[in-house]
Amino acid sequence: MTKIRPFKDEDLLLQVEDEMEGMINEMKGKFN
Repeated sequence: MTKIRPFKDEDLLLQVEDEMEGMINEMKGKFN
């Protein structure tokens, strides 16, 4: 079980990063 968990956390982190990047790009698009 200990080996599966880090991958799950990593996937979650990647998902959050993607969402944040999308939000930042949206904001940039609004300002431009």
